[in-house]
Amino acid sequence: MFFIQQTKAYFLRGWTISRWARALSSIRTVPDPILLKDAAPLSKHSYLRRFLIEKHMRFIFRHVPAAGLAAPQVGSKYRVFLLLPEDENAKKPLVFYNPDLISLSGKMEEDYEKCLSTPGSVLVPRSPKITITAENRRGHKFQASAEGFSARIIQHELDHLRGILMTQYGAAVEDDMS
Repeated sequence: MFFIQQTKAYFLRGWTISRWARALSSIRTVPDPILLKDAAPLSKHSYLRRFLIEKHMRFIFRHVPAAGLAAPQVGSKYRVFLLLPEDENAKKPLVFYNPDLISLSGKMEEDYEKCLSTPGSVLVPRSPKITITAENRRGHKFQASAEGFSARIIQHELDHLRGILMTQYGAAVEDDMS
């Protein structure tokens, strides 16, 4: 009975169970080897590949509860991640191709992080302010700065692109904060 009620809720919100299940099953989890590999940069001239990767990631991102998503988490070997902006009026996630960290500033702060690819949560030290360079879909470079929660998400996604999982910072703890 509970499952039927939840199914109705998903249909009412415009979702179908098959779309939600397909998106969730696309997430790579430990011990998938792609999560531990360094992601490759995307050529500035590979417009179609950039479009297809972004489209696939946006589909999954719409159906999973996450603030960020890196390409290796969906089986792609390229340096791409999505970030949900903290601005409540923003409707689409921001896309970063070939991101590189320029600077970290401020005293490292520890906080618990969760990840779609690993179970539990881990206490991870992160810088409160960062600056990165990246490219848009057309290959044009830009620079972005972030602080607070957005900075933490970006650092988490950059770790994914370098093949680093949050469990490498410490042991995962089971929690009821879902």
